[in-house]
Amino acid sequence: MSKNFRVRTEVGKDKKVTFDLQQDFDLLEILSLSLTQNDLYTRMCADFGVVVGRVIANKGYGIPNAKVSIFIPLDSVDANNKVITSLYPYTEPFQKDDNGVRYNLLSPKRSHDCHVPVGTFPTLEDVLNKQEVRYIYDKYYKFTVKTNEAGDFMIYGVPPGTQSIVMDVDLSDIGCFSLLPEDFKIQGFPDSDFDGPRFKSDASIDRLPQIINQTKTIEVSPFWGDEEFCSAAITRVDFDLADNNFSITPTAIFMGGTATDTDKNAVGRTCQPKRDMGELCSLVTQTGLVDCIRYTPFFTEDPAAFGGAGGTVPVLQRYYLPNGGRVILENGTFFCSVEMNLDHVITDEFGMLVRSGDPEKGVPTRARCRFRIRANKTTSGQQVRAGNYLVPNIREFNTDAGGSDGNIDSRSYAFSIKYSDYHPYAQRYLMPGADDVFYDMTYNKVYTPSQFHDKHKQFGRQQFLGIKEILPEAEQQCSTSAMFFPINSAVRKPNFMIFLYMFLLDFLSVIYKFLIVFIGLIISLLGVVLAPIFVILGLVCEIVSFWNSIHVVSWGPPNINIGICNDFCWNGQTSSGNDCQDCMPCRYFGINMGFILFTLRQTKYPECEKCKCRTNVPNHVAGDPPTGSSFLILNNGYDWNGCDCEPPICNGGDGDTICCPDDYGFNSEIDTPATPEDGLAGGGCYVKTMCFNPMCSAWNTNTRVIDEYNRREKIAVALCNGIMNYFWEYSWVNGFLYQYQFKARLQYDEASGVYTGDYCNLMVYLHPNDNIFYYRSTPFDPGSNFGGITPGNANITNFTFSDDGAAASSWWPSWLTGVGTHAEGDTDKHILTPTTIVDYGPRNKCVQQICLDDKYSEGCSILTQLGSTSFQDITDLVSDIYNMKVDDATSVLSTFFPRPEKRIGGDVAQALMQNCMVGTIGYESNIGQTACDCTTTPPPMPVPPAVGGDEYPVPNPRVDRNGNPNGNPYLQYALNTISTNFNIQWEPKVYTASTPSFLTTHELITCAAQELSSSTQTIPYLSWWLFGSAPFGDYRNDWQFMTGDYDDWFDAGGGIPWWNTTSVSWTNVNSNTQGRYSGPYQNDIAFPWWGGTPGYPTSIYPPLNLGSNNQTVFAQPRFHYFGLRPGETAYNTFIRKFVDEELADTVI
Repeated sequence: MSKNFRVRTEVGKDKKVTFDLQQDFDLLEILSLSLTQNDLYTRMCADFGVVVGRVIANKGYGIPNAKVSIFIPLDSVDANNKVITSLYPYTEPFQKDDNGVRYNLLSPKRSHDCHVPVGTFPTLEDVLNKQEVRYIYDKYYKFTVKTNEAGDFMIYGVPPGTQSIVMDVDLSDIGCFSLLPEDFKIQGFPDSDFDGPRFKSDASIDRLPQIINQTKTIEVSPFWGDEEFCSAAITRVDFDLADNNFSITPTAIFMGGTATDTDKNAVGRTCQPKRDMGELCSLVTQTGLVDCIRYTPFFTEDPAAFGGAGGTVPVLQRYYLPNGGRVILENGTFFCSVEMNLDHVITDEFGMLVRSGDPEKGVPTRARCRFRIRANKTTSGQQVRAGNYLVPNIREFNTDAGGSDGNIDSRSYAFSIKYSDYHPYAQRYLMPGADDVFYDMTYNKVYTPSQFHDKHKQFGRQQFLGIKEILPEAEQQCSTSAMFFPINSAVRKPNFMIFLYMFLLDFLSVIYKFLIVFIGLIISLLGVVLAPIFVILGLVCEIVSFWNSIHVVSWGPPNINIGICNDFCWNGQTSSGNDCQDCMPCRYFGINMGFILFTLRQTKYPECEKCKCRTNVPNHVAGDPPTGSSFLILNNGYDWNGCDCEPPICNGGDGDTICCPDDYGFNSEIDTPATPEDGLAGGGCYVKTMCFNPMCSAWNTNTRVIDEYNRREKIAVALCNGIMNYFWEYSWVNGFLYQYQFKARLQYDEASGVYTGDYCNLMVYLHPNDNIFYYRSTPFDPGSNFGGITPGNANITNFTFSDDGAAASSWWPSWLTGVGTHAEGDTDKHILTPTTIVDYGPRNKCVQQICLDDKYSEGCSILTQLGSTSFQDITDLVSDIYNMKVDDATSVLSTFFPRPEKRIGGDVAQALMQNCMVGTIGYESNIGQTACDCTTTPPPMPVPPAVGGDEYPVPNPRVDRNGNPNGNPYLQYALNTISTNFNIQWEPKVYTASTPSFLTTHELITCAAQELSSSTQTIPYLSWWLFGSAPFGDYRNDWQFMTGDYDDWFDAGGGIPWWNTTSVSWTNVNSNTQGRYSGPYQNDIAFPWWGGTPGYPTSIYPPLNLGSNNQTVFAQPRFHYFGLRPGETAYNTFIRKFVDEELADTVI
């Protein structure tokens, strides 16, 4: 075994270290450094010394990657060499070269993405390739080293005697604790010292905040030797950055957005939400405060702690954010740097990173915080108030099985620096591990609050609490003043203009049908009347033909040419190959005898403009293969006067039209079942033709083209005019706190010293000691003995939820509403508004490039991949979905709102929700082989776009207009319809290695929902249940505990739509938890009770696919919203401070 000899020394003190060294050692160790015996002995007294030291900060943390060198002045010989002096003119360590740059040891090359190089030290390439640089490096920089991960350095072979030793360190390149410009700005450095979120470069490097330089004079002793001849020792010298008034003060980012309602919109004292509450365009922002209480490194005895049992507890303190906590700006956002104050680490003598045990020494790496978010209420009405959020605050300790407000323990909403003021269960089981009440924040990471958005509903389909009217009709949208919120449902919105338009369409349809039948019969009768005339014409044509065939041109009269006779024929085909008798196109004895009665152009959503009629194409009969184009309506046999092509607009056609895809609306060529007399339609254009041929009377009087137009135009117009009230319900959203208003009438009771009053105690709680309103979190019954429940167990059945409903105090009589305490469309169990905190990882990716600590170098960062909102445009998705659903021949507008209180079908809702998830590629329509050119020359057959990358396939209907299977198989990533209810089956596309994204969806979700789980907390959530058959379910898919009936539409006979109502039972939902699900938010939330394979993707998590379960957990950190005002969200602030100032103004 090797024999090691350790020289003990004291970190932070410069001194000569002497020791008795025998020659029988193998390895000499000092600090985190070592030398072998072969390195040392050559003579009786060494002619060199060894300089050993450490660069430290914060009284003990070793700084890695600092540069240290024994300065060697330019000698007299080289001073006469212009080549040498141009590269190395230094005779003193503070001297500058011709460019004004002082002697330094810093690299001119970038070491990581966030680094700005400022030095002039020779690069390896120059040393290897340039002789003069090699000469200077070998002679003047030969005693140059950099500190290791422990901050230690050793310079071997230094000539004994007096020497100057220089240390340069770039604080932006020191490993895990590397600083960014924002760190210096927090310490008071002006913005002008930096280039936005990047450091500046300057020839006067000592003016740069990130550069620290120290120079010391040392006396170097021989490393070894006989005591009679020399004084042998190791020369110790440390550099303490405190001498430059520098210490590392790590921070974490806490950011988010808030919004509230205008004065008139508030929850009534009887828990009745105003109809317009939560409308996105009506939300307002205002200034506010963020208060903070945090743990300290100290402990004390508290006899009142743990329910009176007493014990040692941590000391808590108020931590004041800048400006006294007034960090919520007028735009409703906050962006705070929270200083770390726990788990101070130092580098021990052996180079290991250890806890210091002394808050005065080392770099703090953690903070355990509880926040209170307060709005500065500026309303004029004294009874209208906004509440406060405690973050985190998941549990409301409540001994009532139904979560009644009468059993709330006030300690659920404690915000105190006294440990015993919190609930005993929290003191014993939650706070020690920061599983609730407080949250652990780690340095250099970004955190945001997350809130569950419950939907308290009153009588009236739009009278509920939540963010709604997210995407109204175009003229009412407010995209310049409000970011779009994620969407996961919609309700039918009453609109008088829509109903008026529906009536007008039905009225016009009756008139059109009358005209079709009336004129059709007349045309057919005229055809009969014309028959004798055509017989006479036929005889004339026969005589002419006979004459032309027998006469001799040289002596007889010329040929007789009657133009109409060229195409006349009795049966078979004309000379040009057309059928003699046909209805489409119309031919009577071979002669074109048809005309267009009228043309209807369907409205296209979301453009809300009329579709073009593309008709100038080659002859094509329904059923024949296309020739030269993928879509054909009419042939040249019709006198078409409605060409919509532009530019130029021809024949007086309407220029305000758009080219609609071939499969938009009714396509008479491919829609089944169909008969030839159904008419002509496609691409949103409906054409009614008339033919004088008596055999075409069925064609003339067929009105299907009107039925198809009327049914489809209704839904298109309804969508364009805001039939949908899109909203968010029953799930978590990160980054945003909705501080909805409520009315409260309070009175002060002098006897008890507390305020009492009249307000909605279902939603808010008035703390009796603080006299502050808090939004309620989830009722939780710890039991009298706490039931032996411990944190980390996701099957916490003690989440009782709230059984109360907002309809309990409704003035509407139950016989009219048909409900008790819960209105239809409301869940009969409520999670209310708990909050937690979400970890989004390091504030930039650079730390992963330079930090060797596994906890951070292997961590993941996703924030730069997100954006201000997870909303993605749903209009193309909605357009294609309802364009397919309206294929149902019996569908009416009400068909599309089958869930309780006229909400859209669950199959559609889950599609919208998935489209707004992080990692999903937003849906865009694929126009397929649509050819928008309608020139007289047939356009070439367009090549369909390749379905790969982020391209979605064209919609794939799997049933005909009667709901019968048409033979089309399921097509992945396409919108598929199935069953007589025309249910939507859709698996959204995700980012893979072949799609344009920095991270794949698998990497994004694995990061957000698994890897960033060190501080995650167990939260309650609702499961999304699929009815019908997995994996996509049907229109009844819904959140568990939903109340109300579902409309099942069917054909009552003769194409008349009718419906039955069905109810859904929740009695069999997971008997182990009674359906009250909970799990670690960022650590495979469903795995503890589900028991499947952990990770992503799985059958229990979205996106839905052919392997999905009958229930889906959408409660993952995949939905976010960082503020209301475009360009002013907390995410914009993050980009501005840490990524790019110019990009921050454009990122969405």
